[in-house]
Amino acid sequence: TNSVDSLVADKSAGLNTAIGDFFNAVGAYAADPTNKSMAGAITGTANTVAQRMTGMSSLVTQIQSDARKALVDTVAQVNTLLPALASVNQKIVNGNSPGNSAPSADLLDERDRLLAKLQQLVGGQSLINADGTATQLVAGQPLVERSIANKVSINADQQSVALTFNLQNGPSKGVLTSVQSLDGGQAGALLQ
Repeated sequence: TNSVDSLVADKSAGLNTAIGDFFNAVGAYAADPTNKSMAGAITGTANTVAQRMTGMSSLVTQIQSDARKALVDTVAQVNTLLPALASVNQKIVNGNSPGNSAPSADLLDERDRLLAKLQQLVGGQSLINADGTATQLVAGQPLVERSIANKVSINADQQSVALTFNLQNGPSKGVLTSVQSLDGGQAGALLQ
């Protein structure tokens, strides 16, 4: 945002200064409409405003492109973390089986680390289940439910994401896609 701030507010190169100079030139010309140099000043300041607006447009386009690339990277990170959390959840379930007193503290720490990273990336709600496993919800939909990891993808419109449900326990063992918008985490910020 520093680039946008400097383009808008920087006294030597900002859009605000250029617009102010343009209106000052128009005001001076209105006071003396026969002065040719003042008429030329309007043209010069109008060109400066146009150049700075073009620069603003280019900057906004670059920011949008960078945000799309960052969103792709963020979704890739999320899709790496989801199966990792599901795997840790399965190990926690195995650690709770008869003959074991409890899952190791290292597994619980890894679960918490993965949840914290998912919170940072997509926001949502992290739940610790009674058996020590974790569930990560976004917009009420589970990204990870115990040992089942779903998948996040970006829709073609680049305005929302899709959540592909892993129906391991269903009769078809297929997938179902539901469109979700994210309003939290790094992914939500990038979508905005």
